[in-house]
Amino acid sequence: MLKRGVSPLIATVLLVMIVVSIGAAVMVVIQGLSEEQIQTIEHQREVLKCSGEVDIQIVKVSSNYRLCKNTTEIVLQMENKGLLDIAAFDVLVIGDTIIRTENVGNKFSKGNFSTYAFTYNTTANPVKVAILPRIGGTAASTDAVVCEEQDLIFESEDLDSMITCATTGWPITSHVTAN
Repeated sequence: MLKRGVSPLIATVLLVMIVVSIGAAVMVVIQGLSEEQIQTIEHQREVLKCSGEVDIQIVKVSSNYRLCKNTTEIVLQMENKGLLDIAAFDVLVIGDTIIRTENVGNKFSKGNFSTYAFTYNTTANPVKVAILPRIGGTAASTDAVVCEEQDLIFESEDLDSMITCATTGWPITSHVTAN
């Protein structure tokens, strides 16, 4: 009689191949999930740094803040009192249109003072201007984190009441453009 079936040796080899294939597939899935979770954790860590380690302030001299405006720019003398360097800034101008310009300016090292002239497009008839610091990476990198809660916000009444820069008497040395 002819025996029809699979020999025990072939059955064992097939079973081992199936188990190894399933194991490899599970490892690929687990590794992919782990990498995604690591990236998420890294991003959340950077966001937490924003709330505790970023502190930019406008310089105050004799009860007067060092900020002024011209027709198309806001000039600020700022101090980085935080524990981290600022890679760059994002400038958000809200008016007739909303214009967000990313990666404006240069590195702003912790513990330093700097003057920034943030130039913006006046066709938007701005009613609000927000300056948001970026940390991590470099000014041009896409992995930098924008610190939304550490922004400097100027509403329309703030913009209207700012003195003009020509009357300040303090030097304006750094110009950055936000269009």
